Amino acid sequence: MSPMSQEKIALNDHPLPERLKIARTRLGLTQTALAKLTGYSLSAIGNWESRQNFPSPSKLGHLATKLGVSIDYLLGHDNGPGFRVRLSPKQLPETIREVPIVSWAQAGELKAYLDLDAAWHDFTVTTCKDENCFAVTIAGDSMEPKYNGGDLAILMPNVEPRNGCLVVFKLKNEGVFFKMFQVTPDSKKFRMTSYNPLYQVMDVKKDDFVWIYPVYQVIKNVWK
Repeated sequence: MSPMSQEKIALNDHPLPERLKIARTRLGLTQTALAKLTGYSLSAIGNWESRQNFPSPSKLGHLATKLGVSIDYLLGHDNGPGFRVRLSPKQLPETIREVPIVSWAQAGELKAYLDLDAAWHDFTVTTCKDENCFAVTIAGDSMEPKYNGGDLAILMPNVEPRNGCLVVFKLKNEGVFFKMFQVTPDSKKFRMTSYNPLYQVMDVKKDDFVWIYPVYQVIKNVWK
């Protein structure tokens, strides 16, 4: 077998491409965003994730630092981090912002996004331009199989929901929900539907909301 063939087998079997993609998506980064964050070319990021070649040891170390993981994790020598890293503003590309994360239970305590308490937060990053956006850790199975518990929903408090969008909302005396938003034909109620057929449609009056925020993006939880 030629050295080139042996190298190709090693690339196909190595966990680095998948680990790199997992670490990137945990932070809500596209390949383009990771390229800006690290200073490497988009083609280099794409080649590493598609098993075309490996980063050099120095580049591997830089990738690990920016992604908040260990080199051993990227190389498949350990199971990886159980945490989300917080990036300093200087580390973030111009189009990416750091936003706070609150749990589902903490979201249920909010009367508005202004109630966010700095002591609650972990952080993630997003390209959302809403200056008050924040992330909520999804709980429950109402939006399965498309979205799962543990996924992060980035919410936009300063944007009005539009027909067909995803929303997270709090109802008076009923807690917090993650649904698809529809306006009823008479425009007097809002119809909230789930992807999971086990959940009934909810018809909600405007006065029943404590708050309702559209979802900018959902960051999948790929680490179990």
